[in-house]
Formats: sequence, C-alpha cells, structure tokens
Amino acid sequence: MNRWLSSGVVAVLSCACLGTVAIDATIASAAAAPPASAPLIPRYTSIPYRGSHTAAQRQAQAAAGATVPLWSHTDQFANRSWTYQMVGKDPFVAQATGTTTVDTMIIPVKMNFTNGMSTDASTADASCSQTKSAITQIKESPMLTNHAWTMGGKSIGTTQYADAFRRANFYAQTKPGGINSSYHLLLNPVNKPLITINANGAGSARAGAGCGTLGFVDFSAFDNYVRTSLFPALASKGVSPTTFPIFVLYNTVLTDGGSCCILGYHSAFDNPAFGNAVQTYGISGYQATTDFPVGYRDVSTLSHEVSEWTDDPNVGNPTPPWGHIGQQSGCQGNLEVGDALSGTVVPTLMPNGITYHPQEMVFASWFYREPVSTGVNGWYSSNGTFTTPPPVCDVAYPPTNVKATGGNHQVALSWTAPYQTDPPTVGYRVIPYADGQALQNRVFNSTATTQTITDLTNGVAYRFKVQAFNNSRFGLYADITPPVVAPFANATGFIDRQTRDFLGHAATPTELLAELAQLNADKTAPAYVTSLRRGTDATTNVDPTTRLYSAYFLRIPDISGLSYWIGRKRGGTPLGDISNAFAASKEFSDRYHSLTNRAFVELVYTNVLGRSGDKKGVDFWTAQLDAKKKTRGEVMIGFSESGEYKTKQAPSVDVAVTWIDMLAASPDKATFDTWVTNLTTGGKTVGDLAAFLFADARYATRLGL
Repeated sequence: MNRWLSSGVVAVLSCACLGTVAIDATIASAAAAPPASAPLIPRYTSIPYRGSHTAAQRQAQAAAGATVPLWSHTDQFANRSWTYQMVGKDPFVAQATGTTTVDTMIIPVKMNFTNGMSTDASTADASCSQTKSAITQIKESPMLTNHAWTMGGKSIGTTQYADAFRRANFYAQTKPGGINSSYHLLLNPVNKPLITINANGAGSARAGAGCGTLGFVDFSAFDNYVRTSLFPALASKGVSPTTFPIFVLYNTVLTDGGSCCILGYHSAFDNPAFGNAVQTYGISGYQATTDFPVGYRDVSTLSHEVSEWTDDPNVGNPTPPWGHIGQQSGCQGNLEVGDALSGTVVPTLMPNGITYHPQEMVFASWFYREPVSTGVNGWYSSNGTFTTPPPVCDVAYPPTNVKATGGNHQVALSWTAPYQTDPPTVGYRVIPYADGQALQNRVFNSTATTQTITDLTNGVAYRFKVQAFNNSRFGLYADITPPVVAPFANATGFIDRQTRDFLGHAATPTELLAELAQLNADKTAPAYVTSLRRGTDATTNVDPTTRLYSAYFLRIPDISGLSYWIGRKRGGTPLGDISNAFAASKEFSDRYHSLTNRAFVELVYTNVLGRSGDKKGVDFWTAQLDAKKKTRGEVMIGFSESGEYKTKQAPSVDVAVTWIDMLAASPDKATFDTWVTNLTTGGKTVGDLAAFLFADARYATRLGL
C-alpha cells in the first residue's frame, strides 16, 4: 500500500529534526551557476560507494536484513570474471516467492536562493503550466503507478517502470514458462516531509528559458550536506539502509566546478546511525522548464537513477570498457545502465492525461558482451535501440591470472597480458593494499608481466590490483589478488604456520577456509594471532600451563620445557599431574623443601602473588596441608589459577607465549620486562607485539628466509 500524505498537504519537519536547513556558504564558491551564455548540457553522474565493506560483506548485510536486498552474478568475458550485485532476488535461481519490495522514501526538496528565487518539488508551478507538484506527478507516473508494458510485441506485465526493465533485462528467466515468471522488483513509495534548504553561497538561480525558475547548486556541497546533515536527521524518520531514499529537486540542477548540468546521481555510504550498514540513495531532478530537451524532462531523470540503482546500487559493478556513446565521450567500465542511452526516452501516456518520458535502459548482456542476450526479443536495451553488444573501447582491458607470491619483505607479481588493448599496452600500474588500505601505486613503464614489489613489511596482509596502460589512458583493474602475508608465499602457508605455532597442529581444511575468508575480509595478521591467543586452546591448555610454570619457577619459561608440558596438557594430562611433576623437580625442592607448611604458604604468597599473605588465607592453606587434604602441588594450582594471579600474570603470559611461539626462543629478561610493561600500562596489545615480531629479522630467519 502506498503511504502518501493526503493531496495538497505538505508537512515540514520540525526544527528539532531538520527545519529549514542551510548549506554552508564556505563549502563552495558563490558562483554555482554558469554564465548566462554558457550551454546547459544535461548529464547524469554517480559516486562510487564510500565505505569499508567488501562486496561479500555487503551481501552478508543484505542477507541479514541490514541493507536493501542484494543478489550477485558472475559473467565471463576477456578471460576474466565480472561479478556484479543488483537489488532484489537472483533471477537465475528459481524463487519460491518472486517479488521483492523496497520502501522508497520520496523526499521533496525546496531550494531557497539568495536573490529571493526558490524552487519547490512539493507545490504546483503555474508559471510552467504545472497544475500538480512534481511529487504528485511522480506519484502518478509510470515510475510508481502500474502501466501495461509491451516491448517488441512481448508483454512484460502491468507494473512499475523499473520492474518492467528488470523483467525485460532477464526475460529469458522471467518470461511465461521461465524459471521466474512471477519475478518482480517493486518500489513501495513512502512520502516524506518537505526539506527546505537555503542554498546560500553554494547556489544561485535565474529565470528559466521559457518558464519558471532554474536553480543551480554546487554538486559537492550538496552531496556532503545530504550525507553529513540530512541522513543523521532522517534516521529517526524511517530513512534507513533498508530503504531507498530519493531526494527530489524541481527545476534545479547541480554544477561541478562551474560545469553544468547534473540532473541526478546515486551513491552509497556506510551510515553511522545504523551501525555503518550500507546506505544507498538517489538524487533526482524533475524538470519542467524548456532549458533541456524533452528527453531530460519530467521522470526521465528519476527513471535513469532508479534503474541504475536497481542494477548497480553501490556504484561498483565492473564491466568491460565501453564508451563513445550516449553521454559518455570516453571509455568507462561500470554498470551504469542509463548512461549509454541518456536522452533516449519511451513516451508513456498515463491515466492522468500526462505523457511521461522514462528513459530507455541498457541490459546487462550488452555490458558483458554476451553473444546471446538474456533480454526480451534478444535485445540489448529495453526499447530495442541496442541489438548488438558495444564495440571495443580504446582502453586497456584488465590483465588476467594475477598471482602474488610472498617473500621476505617483498611480493612477486605475475599476470597475463590484457585480452585487448587499443592502442597497445606500454606499461602497468600496481596498487598495493596493506590490511585493506591502499598504498602508493607503483608504475612500471614496461610490458613485462612480472614485477617484484619490494620494501614491504612482514606480517602485513597485502593484496594487489594491476592495470595496463597505453599512450591513451589507464585501463581497467584486474580482480584484486587474494591476500598474501610476507614473508609467507601465500595465505595458506601463513595460516598453517600460525596454527602449528599457536595451536600445536597443522591447519585443518575447515580452519584454512574460515581464516582465508577472514583475510579476504581484511582481517590483519596481528588480529589473527590475537584471536589464537584468546581462543579455546589458549584458555584451556596454554595459559594454565604457562601460569603454573611461572608460579613454580618464577622465571621466563624456557621453550623446551614449556612446549613439552603444553603438549602434555593438550594430550589430556590433568593440570594436577603437571603440578605434581613440577613439585618433584629439584628447582622447586631447593626453594621450598626445607620449609614448614606455614612457611611454605607464606613464601608462595610472596613469590607468586608478590605480597604478604593475609592471615585467613595463610591459615586456610596451612590447615589444608597439615590435614593432608592438599598436596603442595595442589596448593600451587590454587595460587596459579586464582583470579588475582590470572590478572597479575596475563601480560607476562601473553609476552612469553607469543614470543616463544613466533620466534621459537625465549625473550631476554630486559626485552620481556619492556613488553610486559607495554601491555600493562603502555597501551600496547598482543596484536602490537605480534606485528613487532613479524617484522623482526629473526622471524624470517626462523622460517629459513
């Protein structure tokens, strides 16, 4: 059910939420409008996803209901896999319930300009013969009202335009008798109150050509304000990552460095108001002036942005390069399904007597150069303008088979030259990513398909993107490599070594798969060591044995002794048996054998807990020994497993175990004490210690490097 406010009623958000808001004039220059003589060239744009989540993590968010529903698919072209994510359900898999509905927040915007002019998407504009507001006309348009769609003689169904595009896009699956004949992707419009924005120095306005007012607002200032001010204010008003908000401007365009005119765009970012779940959104103008051709009026922009959102919600779906068509004068490599046919529309008469102009859209088969299109009639666009895939663009295709092999402070890269480059390849650029963060790129003016990236830090998870370039431009990046942690040759070797060192066994297939997934999601090597130090084996076997060792012998454990007894504990030997063995040692006997039970207990308090024993405690343990209810070995366990000793000894255990496991040697006393202090009061963590040891030359030496 559509949840619209009653006709003619426009609610204004209260001052506590938004009220009348203003774009800060200091964000952009005051000259947002181009000179009156400058051409007004309509175009669309997009902003790639700004956030920290990988495609797999975004898919997981969708599956958990934290963001809009997503599905993914992989096509093959030019010896490379091209994986994309779209909104809705996977049409290639038979769906028990074929309909996806997304709440679509329709947010009208009024722009006030310093010269007293304004534009308002929520009210009718008699000066442009608009008897209904832009919002009402959008409501009654084929974007939100059902229409019977026929494409090339094929019935697509009576539905909204974006849904008709999706059904036509994958007609091989959604046609009668197809595996998903009941497939739909529907928008549930939810009308939101008017937002009034004072453009100040970031905008200007003038009379439109033929009618009304034409407003100009700086693109960067506007988008920054939407993300940093409007979204936080709208978080309590039902606008969340599970919805698709569309901010509607009327007779207002965006300028970029004085260039005009951006009619709409879409993007995505991590919304901090919802635990950094991915928030998608769109900006759409509704043009009623004659400043722009009919192919850019009424809902043409809305159809462009909504359709691009359905097929590339995070503005990151890669494609083989295409261009020199539509609004794209050069080459681009993304799944923006409207750009190649910007201005090409499908006039559609609706019951309200208005002929709308939704834009024709391009099918996925066109972008991925599928020899047989999945689209209706075998077309490559929704109205049959494209009947074949695009020609080759003058940009380098991505290299393929990129492999990264780690070494000591370096990684060797190799790849297969691009499928096609026109003009020919003259070199390659490599971007290293360290623990998920991009580093300075490395440019190689050579056609060699092997390069070594040096000066790397051991213990850091590196991944790499490689692109070719010619004398025209840089090409497309190859798929990013799997992570490799120097000095290990590959991630599998790294995981297996840590598992052997910290868990005492070779990594199982389950452990390898689980940790590879974590490394692919940018988990760091120090974080992996930390997880092992805090895991079940550590709390059950390693830490109790190490504490007992330290309580008995009052020194840094030697590697052979500690490793032996941890192995025994892992093998099922009770801690009591280990304690009794320690109690029988000459070192323990020399320290405590001649003492009375009371003197023994008092000295244990001093040696182990570092304080004098309280009378109640000393009396208790002495009585236990005198009555032969406890052995001295059992008393030692009582101390080593006490909450007081666990807390006191935790930094020492972390340093001793991490050092011994990673370097296969005990630290010297001074270094040990320094790191215990670092972990106790210096703000350092086990991960910091692991990073220090990974980078230590002795670690690579231990591995034979």
